[in-house]
Amino acid sequence: MQIGCFTLPWHKHPYERAVEGIARAGFAYMGILPKHAEQPLFDQTPGWEPKVAALRKTAEAAGLKVNVLFGMHGPLTEKDLAEFKVKLDQAAALGASELLCWGPWPWKVFHKELRPDAEWQRDVDAFFARLPEAARHAEAVGVTISFKPHCGVTASSKELAEIVRRVPSPRVRVSYDGGNVSFYEGLDPAEDIKPVAEACCSLIVKDHVGGKGVGGPGAFPNVGDGKVDHAAMMRTLWKAGCRGPVSIEKLAGETPEELDASAAHSRKVLEGYLEAIRKG
Repeated sequence: MQIGCFTLPWHKHPYERAVEGIARAGFAYMGILPKHAEQPLFDQTPGWEPKVAALRKTAEAAGLKVNVLFGMHGPLTEKDLAEFKVKLDQAAALGASELLCWGPWPWKVFHKELRPDAEWQRDVDAFFARLPEAARHAEAVGVTISFKPHCGVTASSKELAEIVRRVPSPRVRVSYDGGNVSFYEGLDPAEDIKPVAEACCSLIVKDHVGGKGVGGPGAFPNVGDGKVDHAAMMRTLWKAGCRGPVSIEKLAGETPEELDASAAHSRKVLEGYLEAIRKG
């Protein structure tokens, strides 16, 4: 398993500072959020290649390999599909094995107001109609589209398994996010992951405290400080043959220095889980 960290916790700070923090915390792998300090690092318009190459160079200079890129979410219009293909190209250019995605969701106001059913169903139909073409492009460029739990079409193991069933491609897989399943769905992720474990290529690390929909300060602490059993999920994935990225998405702290310390602590926790799994 490739224990790594997303740049997302440092999203208020420059990309270069995020890379510095991840390297300082002792990681070998990292995932990229394509927006830092309120500015996009790149977009899908022509001419993106030098920008993406520079990001990869910065990571590699710090001794880090990019293995996941935050990617597509929401409905798949024709415009979305075209951008999706470019994002797959960008993931390949970064050397990443995965483009992390999620699908459309039914909420107009989260947990308060649903969108009209016809509008929601239109997005679901468009998603499944166009995803096979995106999958073919993923196969061509050698990047896996990994779907994470995030309500709606990608809510939990049940919905994620349906995506894999309806779009049977070796490049359409699941990146399980236990923190999101706890927060959005109120389910126990250590149990929910089991039916979809064999379709998983990676794990997103995000701890959570509180019940369904409970967010705000302190709701997403460092790994091991909440109720999400990442050790159990890692064991389940290990037994299923998953050896892909295990990527931290949330850390406690605000300042770069606080995030650096949280990252180092969380890496040690995850490495401890992995060592115990390897020992059996």
